[in-house]
Amino acid sequence: MQNINRVVLAQVCANHYLTAAMKFTPHVGSDNAWTWVAADFSDGESDVSMEKFAIRFKNGEIAQAFKDKIEECKVGRASDLSLHCYST
Repeated sequence: MQNINRVVLAQVCANHYLTAAMKFTPHVGSDNAWTWVAADFSDGESDVSMEKFAIRFKNGEIAQAFKDKIEECKVGRASDLSLHCYST
């Protein structure tokens, strides 16, 4: 699996689509991390597999802001231009 690390730019990049069915759940024992399952496109569209993903933030406030923005993007209402929500 491809390592996606954008710490220097403070950006998050995903190799999958956001769908309404995706469930972001808190990582066990942490209020600053989320986990979810999605179709992973990191190896190209010909080799798609379902993978469990996780993301951890500096604190719970940032983690909640991320989750709120993801939920907003899932319904196609991105209002913050600093986060681009692409849909197909």
